[in-house]
Amino acid sequence: MRPVMKLNRVLPHLLILALITRVSAVGYATTLAEAKEMLSNCSNGADGYIVELNDNSPISTFTSTLQTTWSVLGVSPVDNLILFTYSKVFNGFAARLDDTELAKLLNDPSVAGVSPNCLLQLPANEAPSSQDPSWNASSTSSSTSSTSSNAQQSRPPTWGLDRIDARAGLDDTYTYGEADGSGSSGAVRVYVLDTGIRTSHIDFEGRALGGFSSRCQTGSESECGNQWFFQGVVGNGCSGHGTHVASSAVGRYFGVAKKALAVAVQVLACDGTGSVSTVLSGMDWAVNDADGRAAPSVLSMSLGGGYSYALNVATSSAHSSGVNVVAAAGNDGADACNSSPASAPKAITVGSSEIDDQASSFSNSGPCLDVYAPGGQIRAAWSSSDNAVATLSGTSMAAPHVSGAVAQLRALRGDLTTDGVNQVISCMATVGAIQNVPPQTANRLLWAGLPMTQPSNTNCNFPPPPSPPAPPPPPPAVLPPKSPSPRPPPTPPSPPRTPPGVTASPSPPIASPPPPLVTVNPSPPPPPPNGPGSDNLFSTEAIIVIVCAVVVAFVCGAAIFAHRTMARPTVVKETEKGHAKGQVVSATTISMS
Repeated sequence: MRPVMKLNRVLPHLLILALITRVSAVGYATTLAEAKEMLSNCSNGADGYIVELNDNSPISTFTSTLQTTWSVLGVSPVDNLILFTYSKVFNGFAARLDDTELAKLLNDPSVAGVSPNCLLQLPANEAPSSQDPSWNASSTSSSTSSTSSNAQQSRPPTWGLDRIDARAGLDDTYTYGEADGSGSSGAVRVYVLDTGIRTSHIDFEGRALGGFSSRCQTGSESECGNQWFFQGVVGNGCSGHGTHVASSAVGRYFGVAKKALAVAVQVLACDGTGSVSTVLSGMDWAVNDADGRAAPSVLSMSLGGGYSYALNVATSSAHSSGVNVVAAAGNDGADACNSSPASAPKAITVGSSEIDDQASSFSNSGPCLDVYAPGGQIRAAWSSSDNAVATLSGTSMAAPHVSGAVAQLRALRGDLTTDGVNQVISCMATVGAIQNVPPQTANRLLWAGLPMTQPSNTNCNFPPPPSPPAPPPPPPAVLPPKSPSPRPPPTPPSPPRTPPGVTASPSPPIASPPPPLVTVNPSPPPPPPNGPGSDNLFSTEAIIVIVCAVVVAFVCGAAIFAHRTMARPTVVKETEKGHAKGQVVSATTISMS
């Protein structure tokens, strides 16, 4: 199964990471020294630790007791503060801890270990390359019957839609048929973990919903209205990154699944900053919100940072809870296995491709990448107004194409498990479509839209690949050069090359003939074509033997003559010895190759 295969591919990278950081084999620190060293590896800094509890330790009881103890002991509330608690996808909490309290926790039998709460930042290369504050929706169109079996969008305003519904090329049309993200159990919910969504944008038609904000959960927190907004509903002045992602996934004009729902989950501030702890809080809320709903769900995560044990655990937990996770591979032009949640075995990790089917130069790659999707120069909704659009490039733009495809698939195939969805996305993808794919990276391009409506596709029942070309016919029954003849040559017999009683197995013809006198168990040849008594008295082998005998006789005669007549026989002997040694070396080299 693909998740298992992915785990096998990721494991060597995790082992290397563990050796570099000298952390415990399970991925988190169990000693103070390990914890401090892991903290120093956060490229953007850190804000405390993520503490994982053992499975049999209730989070609410533990944190309540911990806070009571801190209060009684007068522990500094500035240096020791619980930031978030988690119970759905991760059993633990995020906290700022001084060394004394951290050491105490690491010695607590209820604590499994800690990992750093690294700070995150949206990549600078995902800034808009162009913006249109008042885009005219009439520049594109869609069929009047969006539920028909051939529903399509003419002149899609972004090339990505045009590309994913075909095996090759662009035709200025996105055909999706009944693959619109609405199913018998309701519209699929795409939880967009990002900077928030401008839910009033015309591209959403009311299908973008407020959900959750990590630092503005009730609307009364001090950070609300500045960088964080209640339920993740944002407006002008806040980064449009999340709005763009949601639009690419479910938008009427720019989206893949045109009737799915987008749920805002603000885990990054309006300036694009956040932390592992804020992302974990959003994942915990989203999976809890999806739990018990009839309609299926998917988490769309166009974010990431360095490797995070906690984020990967949460990704696996979400997957096990029935919620697929789609993750951007990252924009460092490096190995996606070094970042999270891209390295999580259960995530569908997405790389970026360009309009000419080249792998984007910035896209991460490697064995953790599952599929490519359009990510270069993608146009979608922006947050500055209700009809603003912007063009961005990044794996963050590629991931929502796959999130929309997952929504299509889950609406059409309610029988599929999360594992099954992951497998279908991979098996349906167009193999070999992307050029300049780095080594150890799957060359698969997303195939979605109308193809999702065909059971033969979603069952992965594709025609078998063409058979390999037939092997060349056997050589004609002509004695190959250097094969021994069964007939005695018409010259004095020479010692046989094959020991008596040894029958060599047949071997295929070799590309080039070996040097003279170097053979390895030649096969017995068939009898001469004309049989005994044939006029063909001098076969190729006989001629070779005769020539060799003449050459040997000539060399021996010359040697004897030189020995008797030349003034310096020692020089001649040394030359012959060196020549014979060279022959042995050459023969040895060939026989070993």
